[in-house]
Amino acid sequence: MMFQTSLRFGSSETSVSYPAALRPEFTALIGAGDRLTGPPASGIRIAADGANHFVLTCDRIPEFRERLARADVLRFTLDLIVPDLIDGLDDRVAIHAASVAYDGKAVLIAGKSGAGKSTLAAWLVECGCAYLSDEAAALAADNRIEGLRRPLIVKPDVVDLALGLNWIAASYRVAESGNLIVAPPPADVRAEPAPCGLVIVPEFSREAPARLKLLSAARAATLLMSCNLNARNLDDHGLDSILTLVRSAPVVQFRYSRQAEIEAVAQKLVAGLCPQTLEPMAAEDFLGALNAVLEALPPAGTALPANDPVKSAPMATPSYPAATPKRTEPVKLTIGMATYDDYDGVYFSIQALRLQHADCLVDAEIVVVDNNPGGSAAQPLKNLEHYVPNYRYVPVADRSGTAVREQVFQEAAGRLVLCMDCHVLLMPGALKALIDYFDANPHTDDLLQGPLVYDDLRTRSSHWVPVWGEGMLGQWRNDERADDPNGEPFEIPMQGLGLFAARRESWLGFNPAFRGFGGEEGYLHEKYRKAGRKTLCIPALGWVHRFERPMGVNYANRWEDRIFNYLCGFHELGMPSWEMEEHFVSFLGQETALPLLASARRMLFENIGAK
Repeated sequence: MMFQTSLRFGSSETSVSYPAALRPEFTALIGAGDRLTGPPASGIRIAADGANHFVLTCDRIPEFRERLARADVLRFTLDLIVPDLIDGLDDRVAIHAASVAYDGKAVLIAGKSGAGKSTLAAWLVECGCAYLSDEAAALAADNRIEGLRRPLIVKPDVVDLALGLNWIAASYRVAESGNLIVAPPPADVRAEPAPCGLVIVPEFSREAPARLKLLSAARAATLLMSCNLNARNLDDHGLDSILTLVRSAPVVQFRYSRQAEIEAVAQKLVAGLCPQTLEPMAAEDFLGALNAVLEALPPAGTALPANDPVKSAPMATPSYPAATPKRTEPVKLTIGMATYDDYDGVYFSIQALRLQHADCLVDAEIVVVDNNPGGSAAQPLKNLEHYVPNYRYVPVADRSGTAVREQVFQEAAGRLVLCMDCHVLLMPGALKALIDYFDANPHTDDLLQGPLVYDDLRTRSSHWVPVWGEGMLGQWRNDERADDPNGEPFEIPMQGLGLFAARRESWLGFNPAFRGFGGEEGYLHEKYRKAGRKTLCIPALGWVHRFERPMGVNYANRWEDRIFNYLCGFHELGMPSWEMEEHFVSFLGQETALPLLASARRMLFENIGAK
């Protein structure tokens, strides 16, 4: 079954046809469209090509054909939509710009890629402006601005900053590349085409002090013509429309060197200065006030005081559900899981434990570590404490990613700890087999795991082999000894960490410098071996893992974090990193991989003194 959605930009229109499997992503971020009953309209076409892979083609570029994993389909589609729409726009100027609306007027934020357009627009939306676009705006003859209302794309280098904005944190998805794709806020009357009242041209500079400067009409027109995306479609190349714009709205160059300066300008614009600047005669007073704000900021590297409006307003102090009080009496077993906005996964994993393994929960507790306690799943996760005996809710917001599972062991009241993903189901008898092994080996210091059982509930993978592929060390394999649930435990080189267990007192732990996701498999197993211990596969400890995420994931899974974790882990264990580095250069390409590797080495040196 195929669906098709149409997008308009001024007088231009294009369509995107896509299979039903992608409907959740398109519904959330672009628009569901209609079921396709005939041939697709001209535009962008997406076809399924095997499990979780799709092929993109574009009528405008006959030679274009790209096979992509599901996580990257939407980003590539968005990248194609903009030029497709601009190619057909011939009655108004398309400007490379972000845009927002405020107080009945539009603010145009124009400039080259990487100048900070999207970041400034995102902050203005956080402060109360209406979102129009982050990529292109159409300038009509009457000076009205219409934004190309596509999702916001946040690049990996500013993901951490973007996730501090409430509207982004509530509505983003993560592409395989590490970009965040953010659904624009629901459109309202403020997002309709509005006359332009202010143009801002951001410019990043490491050396020059932060400054806003009113540009002459000639200089402003030159800059905006360099941002003109469809000049070849217009008889006068759009010059007359741009001259009309710069003569009626102030054009301000905003030179900045750090995030705090963008925040300050955005907040002061919406705090009362913006309505004044929408009148050209008030522009100089407006700039003077804004520059005074910039000059008053603490020097770079200085923490902002707690009562500084740039830091504290308009964002509210997060309010998290309280942690369930820790048990005062020990238990035999702690079953723990970390989660990030996956209530369904937690719910069904816990209820499956209660339904299928109730006899093993008599002397056990269940600990859920919520890594997004400000998210929509937090309160429902907290509420489970009213229904699930011996359940503990633990909010953790000060760090995220792989190492959050460390919190399970820190919170555990059990002598034995089973740590599992929040979307894992245990095979019948698995939990009893683990407890029986601990009972028979009460002083074991080994890391205990079991075979992954696939969705057919028959096929198994007992371990990983240390082979690089697609940005990860480890590929699934199966030892036939794992096929017999009554078989004896045997040693394995490594395994996915969807489920693992250890005595709490013998747990060796993750490197505290780990950040984000990835890089822990193999590292943990080698750490145990170097300590003279083993990693064992218990054949009866089978676990089923939900891999498919049709609604996407809400956390950021970034290459730079994974590369850093690998470097950090290899350094801790005294292992060479050349094979890892060669793999990422081959897999991502030199242009992408080399800067990431250099950045990871720099962070490693800064954080733990590695050379």
